[in-house]
Amino acid sequence: MCLGPHSYDSALALECVATVSNKISEDWANHTMMPFSADSEAVWIDRNASLLFGESQLLAISSLLSCSWFEV
Repeated sequence: MCLGPHSYDSALALECVATVSNKISEDWANHTMMPFSADSEAVWIDRNASLLFGESQLLAISSLLSCSWFEV
């Protein structure tokens, strides 16, 4: 499936998304998230914590989320 043209950092953004998805499990019915492992992974579900990514990773995520298919 193609959602549009990729940018130079699209692969990096998708790696970041994969990292997060490997750290948490979602319960969509109850709108909750839980870390897969012990307390050291709890930061991944804390809405007040900064993501554990560097500047280039955060810029890649921002670029991905600013694509037109994420607009409401």
